[in-house]
Amino acid sequence: MRLCIPLMIMLGLAGEAQAQAPSPPLHLSYDAYVAGFNVLGIEAGLELLPNGYGLGLHSQTKGMVGAFLHADSRTRVDGMFVGPGVAPHRFVSAGLWRGDYRRTDIEYRDGQPVVRALLPANETEREPVPTPLQRNTVDTLSAIVMLLHDVAQSGQCDNATTTFDGRRATQVSAHTIGVEMLPVDPHAHFRGKATHCQIAGRQIAGFPRDAGPDDYVRQPQTADVWIASVQQGEPEVPVLMSFETRFLGHMTVYLTGVTQGVDLNQFNPG
Repeated sequence: MRLCIPLMIMLGLAGEAQAQAPSPPLHLSYDAYVAGFNVLGIEAGLELLPNGYGLGLHSQTKGMVGAFLHADSRTRVDGMFVGPGVAPHRFVSAGLWRGDYRRTDIEYRDGQPVVRALLPANETEREPVPTPLQRNTVDTLSAIVMLLHDVAQSGQCDNATTTFDGRRATQVSAHTIGVEMLPVDPHAHFRGKATHCQIAGRQIAGFPRDAGPDDYVRQPQTADVWIASVQQGEPEVPVLMSFETRFLGHMTVYLTGVTQGVDLNQFNPG
């Protein structure tokens, strides 16, 4: 789903991840706004175990945007914590984008991605990502888990990594702005102290075949994310996100709800 790519890029930061005590899976709800209109809803499930993790997303366009830019997708990853990082087992994403069905299925062997399914095929719309650029990458959801662990462990987000989603490879870097107090906002569930991270992403491979040298996709993408633990003892999660989109302009994403207990199987793509 192209509309969610800036969100994935924004959160795709690798940091030192360490196993922590298990906590009940969290069900997170987000709403995205453009020019005051709610254009996107996102549901997420996050499970952190002593040696492993699971993360799922379900995103769907809303309102007038949903009428002319309909998108509905589910994405899921499971993996293990290994040393200072993560080792994803399988990443699957599928859904509709402007009426077209899209699917990505990636398995990992010794840390290397093996693309099992990619619809539509890259040959029809994108240049393939060279195998050397796929090595030592992580999927976008595993990168989210790594970023959250990094902030939880050190309070910092100064790091860099490369993500690969089956279609494109993106270099992502970030630095810590500091701890800020988020005020009361009628759209937001959270208010209080949060770590502000400023993130930049630059796609390095997998460009559309018709993309010129000055095309939008070749330009650096920037975003801001604020991360906090909503309740004491719960994992760090994104509570506020802000970035530019290609078609809709500036988008702000608010955390609107957190509950304990969720079945991550509900995020499995059909």
